[in-house]
Amino acid sequence: MKLTLIIIIAFIVWFSSLWVAVLSIMSIIGGWNKLYRIYPLSLNEVTHDLVKYSMCSLKIGLINYNACAKISFTGRGFILEMMKIFTVMHKPLFIPYEMISDAKRGKIFFSTYTSFTIENKTIVIFGKAGDELHTRISGLNC
Repeated sequence: MKLTLIIIIAFIVWFSSLWVAVLSIMSIIGGWNKLYRIYPLSLNEVTHDLVKYSMCSLKIGLINYNACAKISFTGRGFILEMMKIFTVMHKPLFIPYEMISDAKRGKIFFSTYTSFTIENKTIVIFGKAGDELHTRISGLNC
């Protein structure tokens, strides 16, 4: 009984450590950590009239985040957040529209995407959230 309890506790500690390490490495390699230092989310940006998309897929640098992001659009920019279980070193970002450059729209198989560059990092947002971003950016460039 005592050995079983020790094994269970050791597994929980090992798995938790591995989970934190993997998420931390993903944040550093992909660039989320760098973007957070430049574009942290402030409470001023959170309003009640947000257009929200949950379970979004995106790619930052080399790292894919499949169906684990929440993207909220405001009048000045958009908020990137991760699901609670993935928030280790992935704090919410606020990216102003005017900081986006090289925005392009594309299609892969049956899905559309919008890619753009910010702080020398390429970000690709897939699906309806990417379409929303493209619409908002296009409205600014008129």
